[in-house]
Amino acid sequence: MSALVTSGMANLCKGASLPPMTVPFNLIDLLLFICLPSALTHLAPTVSAQNATTFNLAASNNDSLIVLNATVPVITELELDWIMVLRGSLVSMGQVYAVESIVCSIIMYMGITMFSPMLSIALYGGSLLASVCALGLTDNYGAIYSGLWGYNSALTAGAIAVTFYIPTLLSVFNAAMAIVFTAAAQRAFGLVLAPAGLPILTIPFVVTSSMFLAVTSGAGFERLIKAPDGRPPEHQRRRYKKSTIQSEACDV
Repeated sequence: MSALVTSGMANLCKGASLPPMTVPFNLIDLLLFICLPSALTHLAPTVSAQNATTFNLAASNNDSLIVLNATVPVITELELDWIMVLRGSLVSMGQVYAVESIVCSIIMYMGITMFSPMLSIALYGGSLLASVCALGLTDNYGAIYSGLWGYNSALTAGAIAVTFYIPTLLSVFNAAMAIVFTAAAQRAFGLVLAPAGLPILTIPFVVTSSMFLAVTSGAGFERLIKAPDGRPPEHQRRRYKKSTIQSEACDV
């Protein structure tokens, strides 16, 4: 089913020159959660709709809490623990696969860095900025410490800053705005979906990235230029600078 939906979404998005991203995953998972309520019997609501983004999956594996893009029990403290905020920004990478684990996140960052250091920096920068933004959106510090406010924005940052656009100052600036928007969207979708017992999955990432990927810009060196292929951002940047220098030389 996922393959069929992915193929269909790819054809629908082709006209708008947008990638389907994780739309098929979100559609199928939400349908399953809605149509198969018996599958949710192991989910326990742990927070109120006011503070919730989703629900906690009551299953653990050793020292790692396995979550379905969910929140942990509410932790509200008078004194904010910035070390735990930094921890949350790190484990956000693991939360992309619904695993709260520092080791898992570090291994993922190591693999991503081997492919592209730029992408690795963008992903962590996105999760860190979103974790800080979340401080003004919720008083549930537990969700921030667990990395649940960073994974959507990490994906958004990677997509906007260095993957689908050639890395430029303008793409980084757009990514920063998209990260803030993703955090706000996560709060909004959480308030809507939590009362129905539905997880937010990667819906904030899909909605925000689709809007920001539809942005166009005018002429100039630091403009938004769609990456022509899936090669590493470093290669895209070098090729773009080389073509720009050659173009300027021809003009002279």
